[in-house]
Amino acid sequence: MNRWWKSSSVFPPLPIVTRRVQESVWHPSQSIQVSEDGGCILTVKINHTLEMMPFIRAWGDQVEMLKQAELREQIAEEYRRAVEIYAQPA
Repeated sequence: MNRWWKSSSVFPPLPIVTRRVQESVWHPSQSIQVSEDGGCILTVKINHTLEMMPFIRAWGDQVEMLKQAELREQIAEEYRRAVEIYAQPA
């Protein structure tokens, strides 16, 4: 039995970001909804939350996960650790 998670990511109202999201196939199950403010919402069905980690990392602060609390927490924890590392002088 396949277990699917529905994951949604919201992108800010930046025309260049929305255009980039719209012109690419990020996942076979994707749907993209452009919002009134010019941002967009990308929704995909994934087998595991790990499928979205590289995608989220690549967009950094230009994307926010709307669904999947587990995935949001994983990303938040990863960014907290990164802040600790990079806040220290090299």
